Amino acid sequence: MSLLLAVTPEAPAALVPLQINSDSFLILSEGGFASASTLGMVIATGAGLFWTICYICVIVHGFREKRPMIPAVAILLNVGWEVASVFGWGSYEPGMRYASLVWFGIDLIIVYQLFRFGGAHQRVNELKHRWYWAISLGVLFSAGGHLLFASYNGDAFGLEDSYLINLVMSILFIGMYFTYQDASKLARWIAWTKMLGTLCGSIGVTILLNTMAASPRAMWPNNLGFLYYLMIGCFVFDVAYIRILSRGRSVGAAKAAVVPAGV
Repeated sequence: MSLLLAVTPEAPAALVPLQINSDSFLILSEGGFASASTLGMVIATGAGLFWTICYICVIVHGFREKRPMIPAVAILLNVGWEVASVFGWGSYEPGMRYASLVWFGIDLIIVYQLFRFGGAHQRVNELKHRWYWAISLGVLFSAGGHLLFASYNGDAFGLEDSYLINLVMSILFIGMYFTYQDASKLARWIAWTKMLGTLCGSIGVTILLNTMAASPRAMWPNNLGFLYYLMIGCFVFDVAYIRILSRGRSVGAAKAAVVPAGV
């Protein structure tokens, strides 16, 4: 996540991209900011817990239903981000690299499900007959795009990029529901844990960003509006998806309760 501004005398602050540097974590540990940064890290850790539960539900439900439980485009974007994190920006920070390797390993299971089951559910024949090539090229194209976008945007750790993926996933989940009409218990667990994981992450990141911004040693631009827009968008569409699942469950229960005439 790109948190600090590297400011040079030759360039105005508003024109310099956000970058992580060696002072980033020192600022978080400065006396007046330690408690706020700790709170942000605790909340962000909760996000990791919810996302872990979400991924477990995705994997279990995927093997049960023999289909990917995350939309294909979102899977490709997500695993591409993990590849970029492991071999790109995450390689500069050991802690992030190890965490990215763990998430990359989990993502590989979901990608396997996409390889194994996704083709059978693909309605476009041209893609169905070239499914393995399409997925393989999609992962490579995604990873390259993330690295280039992060460099172009000055987003040193792919923070805005990750929320773009999250928002795309939130929107595609709604479309996937109307394809499969799946309002099962595990589908609801996936929806709830994704929403809570993203919400905790958004709150934790916001606290950390503003903690650093409050430091007299940090030069901070007024350009985080797009990141907040993405956070709000994720929450809105996650809640909408949960609401759709709840209505789907109610309709399914009502249909099941109808007793056929003559029985």
